[in-house]
Amino acid sequence: MDINPRQIYGNWRSGWALDIHTVSSRLLPDGGYDTERTELGELVFQLKDRNDKSKVESIVEVAAKFVKEKYSVDGHLILPYLKAIVPIPPSDTNRVFQPVTEIAQKMGKHLKLPVKTDYLIKIKQTVPLKNLPD
Repeated sequence: MDINPRQIYGNWRSGWALDIHTVSSRLLPDGGYDTERTELGELVFQLKDRNDKSKVESIVEVAAKFVKEKYSVDGHLILPYLKAIVPIPPSDTNRVFQPVTEIAQKMGKHLKLPVKTDYLIKIKQTVPLKNLPD
């Protein structure tokens, strides 16, 4: 699968977004949308918005391959620096199946890393990022 990783910057050694989700989207006369997604974006859409749990493994394969092969900005492989996977708490805590947690658990198995689901805890209900106007 083709991905277009983009480096993201912050208070960490190095980080990446594996790809953008949506390439384009236009409103249709019937109120629906004609949306073009990247390959990875389509997998994420099918998983989160269509509840297709079969997409988890494909997403994990792409992400794990990237982590195993990617070099950080200082020329060293990323994987030896990783000590754990810390998934972000879900925006919808009422959802029975939590895609981010499921992906994190499978990534942990692929990369032989512990998954720490109790490091970040959601203390109040918030609006999902996709519903924010800007």
